[in-house]
Amino acid sequence: MEVLLMVVVLHALRLHQGLRGAAISSNENGTDTSRSDEPLERQSNEGGAHTPSLSEDCPGTLLAFHHGRLVPVTLIQQSTEPKKGMAQLCKDPECKRIFAEYGTASTNTCLSDCTIINPNLYNCTEAAPDNCSDVTEVVCASQAVQLIGGKDRCAGRVELYGTGGWGTVCDDGWDLKAGNVVCAQLNCGTALVVMGEAGHFDPGSGPIHISQLNCSGTERNLWQCATTLDRGRNYCGHKEDAAVVCSGTEQGHLQRKTNT
Repeated sequence: MEVLLMVVVLHALRLHQGLRGAAISSNENGTDTSRSDEPLERQSNEGGAHTPSLSEDCPGTLLAFHHGRLVPVTLIQQSTEPKKGMAQLCKDPECKRIFAEYGTASTNTCLSDCTIINPNLYNCTEAAPDNCSDVTEVVCASQAVQLIGGKDRCAGRVELYGTGGWGTVCDDGWDLKAGNVVCAQLNCGTALVVMGEAGHFDPGSGPIHISQLNCSGTERNLWQCATTLDRGRNYCGHKEDAAVVCSGTEQGHLQRKTNT
């Protein structure tokens, strides 16, 4: 009877050690046994690569898994153009190239200063809760906008990316409503003043993508406004290039003084 009891005890010990060894091996390989429903490659990998995704189709907020959930991401501010491989994040088949713009997020958790490498995110750090208001918004090249010639990114000549690369917008129909669309897209507040011919900013070069605008002010980008495309007809010259000063610029206080 004692021999039989010893055999049972030894068998139970071997079974317990086997289960414990399997659990240790699983943890060493990075498997989270408490969240087996999540694919391993999509879980947060602290100090390693993060697989990016978007909150919605372009434009959308750049996201990555962190502690088992998707959180917004900010890119290191070296370039506004992420790697071309990230164009696959946009479902639009015509989106061959994407750009990064500033966006906002109402969250206390985000990853900051990420670097994009073919096309994963590396070297991300968890930002302090009060530093998660500015995040990266990914837009298809056909939706991208930038302001050129001002003291910062929130003031200057309006440039859109389209056929032929970066180009300008004619001042026909260019008003505060249209300016608000641009300022909102760049997370630069609202339009303080819009300019065209005889404005404060130098004329551009290259294509003039839009010759006439009619915006309501609620569009997500100028292409969504009722527009007349130039298509090489040269209705406008670059002396009529549209420009805007947004409330988020350092030039804003100077412009307010000018208007008072």
